[in-house]
Amino acid sequence: MNNLDINLISVPKVSKDKATKLRNVRIISFGGLFLVLLISTFVLFLNFISPLSSVKTEQAGILSQITAQQAKAAKLAIISERVSSITKVKTQALNYTDTMDVIFAKKPTDATLFGLDVDDTSLSVTLNSSSLLSLNNFLNSLIDATSSHKEIKSVFLDNLSVNNTASLFSMTVKVNLK
Repeated sequence: MNNLDINLISVPKVSKDKATKLRNVRIISFGGLFLVLLISTFVLFLNFISPLSSVKTEQAGILSQITAQQAKAAKLAIISERVSSITKVKTQALNYTDTMDVIFAKKPTDATLFGLDVDDTSLSVTLNSSSLLSLNNFLNSLIDATSSHKEIKSVFLDNLSVNNTASLFSMTVKVNLK
């Protein structure tokens, strides 16, 4: 007997046109695979070249500097607000030194300053003297100062007392400020 090959599965015959299309698809797919391989290699190479850890370290340093600057900016804002408040209070505050200079300039030489009280709107001055006339002159000069000195609003005699054993007069004058 003859040895004949019997193939029960039929092999489809591929036309020449389909064979060229299949060959082109295979070339394109291998080309795409090669392109992906090149791009992956390039990205890996860039990753090794770029100093990513130093960039992260630099980023952390810059973030800490920004945080420190924010704290300084907050402190600066608080200080600026306080300075503006102090300036506002200072411009609205009464000038006690000028008024006290007037009072001390008008104080008689034979009188001694015994007490000085200062509050928001007034000054209280207590003088001791052996002469009632010098205390009277002091009171009259302060009353005259209400018209010439712009910060003195009014003058009141608050207390007048005598110490007979020491022959000493004591007078307390309240000066209201504008």
